[in-house]
Amino acid sequence: LGLNISGTAYCFYRPLPNEELSIRSLVLFILKSLDPRDYAITLLSVMAATALGMMLPVLNKYAFGPVVEAGELSIVWPVGVMLLSVTLAQVLLTAVRNLVLQRVDIKLNVTVKAAIMMRVLSLPPSFFKQHASGNLANRISSVDMVVMQLEQAVFGTALTGLFSLLYIVQMITFAPKMIVPTFCVIFASFLGNLAIARISAHRTQEVLELEAQGAAMSNAIIGGIQKIRLAGAEKRFFSAWAEGFAKRMALAYGHPGILMLETPLTTLISTAGLVVIYLFALGGGIQDAATFMAFSSAYGLASSTVNEMLLQMLSSQPYLKMIEPLLQAVPEDNGGKARVEQLRGGVALKGVTFGYHAADKPLFENLSLEVRPGEYVGIVGKTGCGKSTVMRLMLGFETPSRGAVLFDGCDASTLDPTSLRRQIGVVLQNGTLLPGSIYDNIRIAMPELTLEQAWEAARLAGLADDIEAMPMGMMTVVSDGGGGISGGQRQRIMIARAVAGKPKILLLDEATSALDNITQKQVAESLAGLQCTRIVIAHRLSTVRDCDRILVLDRGRIAEEGSYDELMARGGLFAELVERQIA
Repeated sequence: LGLNISGTAYCFYRPLPNEELSIRSLVLFILKSLDPRDYAITLLSVMAATALGMMLPVLNKYAFGPVVEAGELSIVWPVGVMLLSVTLAQVLLTAVRNLVLQRVDIKLNVTVKAAIMMRVLSLPPSFFKQHASGNLANRISSVDMVVMQLEQAVFGTALTGLFSLLYIVQMITFAPKMIVPTFCVIFASFLGNLAIARISAHRTQEVLELEAQGAAMSNAIIGGIQKIRLAGAEKRFFSAWAEGFAKRMALAYGHPGILMLETPLTTLISTAGLVVIYLFALGGGIQDAATFMAFSSAYGLASSTVNEMLLQMLSSQPYLKMIEPLLQAVPEDNGGKARVEQLRGGVALKGVTFGYHAADKPLFENLSLEVRPGEYVGIVGKTGCGKSTVMRLMLGFETPSRGAVLFDGCDASTLDPTSLRRQIGVVLQNGTLLPGSIYDNIRIAMPELTLEQAWEAARLAGLADDIEAMPMGMMTVVSDGGGGISGGQRQRIMIARAVAGKPKILLLDEATSALDNITQKQVAESLAGLQCTRIVIAHRLSTVRDCDRILVLDRGRIAEEGSYDELMARGGLFAELVERQIA
């Protein structure tokens, strides 16, 4: 039987809805992540702990009545043993309840964290332009605190608070005359703690936002440390980091007076409440010491539960605010869109108008271009003319305000972007490698890629000889950001990654800028054998010499179009750009 069982296991996660979500939606998602069995076990554990807790006031009354006041010493031991037994049982049941809640916490963490991460991976590229990576990482890590706080608030404190109503019933039973003043004391204590907790939550929110900004700054500094060192800008960047750090410390430790006195004030409110209870008890609200001890015990349990529930609910708010941007951003919608089974390789922009900022003049107005299947096209132009933006529009990373991007004559907005991108190989100008082996980096988008296929992709990228010369070959480890390998090797690994899946369209944005002319020519000749549409963006104009057609962008339009020789003979903008590079 074991031989027939596959070695591969699949785990299914419940995703968040593909729409803008509110905090309420997240809470409902969390509550629905548990089955009835989880609720039943949690409910039983809380009920058992509460039931035992209710026995303590009764035993206290019995101990102070017959034992202390009446002097029946013969029952001291039985009552003492019962008190000790109930206390130990309550400790054990509380431990069981905590284990149950820990199990719930783990289950919710796995479900919610997976759903949030999948949502982040499904968000449109425009979202990531608005948030630094370090900032996002900090917000994602807040999910753990959100789950823990909500789990404790809902399954711990709220259930306990619900059953604490039984303590109030006990108080009514022990001393009916004390109910009105006791409720007034609990309500006043609630309002006082509410005011302190709200101020504390607001300050925590500010600290968390600054910590997210600090994480983004630290991430940027570490990622660009080589450039910072080369520019001799260490002191300037340290100053920028220290300024943000000082703000965080000022907020974290420079509390308003009321927060600096939070613990003493909370204790004072609690003590004042007890004093008021004592005064009313002395005024005739309670007739004997035994009843007073029982009432006092029940009051303490009810009051502490109410305040704990308040604290749990408010302390989760800052963390909920932190993940709000992740919930409000809408993932790319693939529902109802046509799945792309096989591209022929045709790409076109028809009447595209696009600008990064609505208030500014559009970068492109009514831009149209067409690349036929199998064609090798270069896109060139002055810096800032929009070459990389054309590629981002083709990839769906940006959406035109007017016009359409077409693949094989079909509007890209009607196609499933995931299945479309799987048939497009891309090497971006600022592409990076991930920590892992060279093999892992080549097959990152195709986990099923075999080692032989990875070697084939490496040969197409002109990288095979370099890898063979490395001691660990294809398993050579690449550090974070591609440290330990040259710029040319990094680019060729990314080219190998792009061609590994035999794409029908290959988009190259400055993909060979770090290669010498000989290696660049070898790579170009290898890629020519792929029989796919190739679109190349280049600043080094020798890169596009062998293109079937070259498009010259200028001021948001195609200023010139033709082969390398035709454009040079024309003596226009392209020829001017070439002459500047030669000079």
